[in-house]
Amino acid sequence: MIEYKSESAKRESEGGAVITKDKMLNLYRRVYSMPKFVLTLKVLGALSVFYVAGVFLYGISVLIYYREYAYALCLTSVAAIPFIAVSLMRTLINSPRPYEVFDVPELEYLKMCKKSGKSFPSRHVFSAFLIGVLWLPYSVPFGITAIILGAFMAVERVLLGIHFIKDVLVGAVIGVLSGTIGVLIL
Repeated sequence: MIEYKSESAKRESEGGAVITKDKMLNLYRRVYSMPKFVLTLKVLGALSVFYVAGVFLYGISVLIYYREYAYALCLTSVAAIPFIAVSLMRTLINSPRPYEVFDVPELEYLKMCKKSGKSFPSRHVFSAFLIGVLWLPYSVPFGITAIILGAFMAVERVLLGIHFIKDVLVGAVIGVLSGTIGVLIL
């Protein structure tokens, strides 16, 4: 029988595919046994966040440059409202993160430098998918790139033990739905 550090660890392993503590330990040990891979994931993850945020800010600045103030305000609102809603949702649910749930020595450093709770849903992944979908009608390359980077962020954040799979999947779904509704509104 598998022993869990907490009841939430047990819940994380139930449903869909069974993710046991042993499977998670093995995953984290394999990933963290390759320091260059971990560093690469972290750097590419940070660059992905900067790219996606930059794409959004670039779009707003182009609209402002062409004096499309009302449209810039609408686009900002269409992104800000679901962002605030997801932030509130994360606070209310306050789901623990993998490094809080599993007693994994490889993740101990995360407890010291990362925040606790607010794992569900992933706001980084949500934002990338939201921005990607919002950009698709105006610039397919920027939109697709943001979505691809959102998928990369999802994998990166799970492999590094920052989020559970459900956190990133729900973040992506909410991002796509919010972006689609935003495109229809605009």
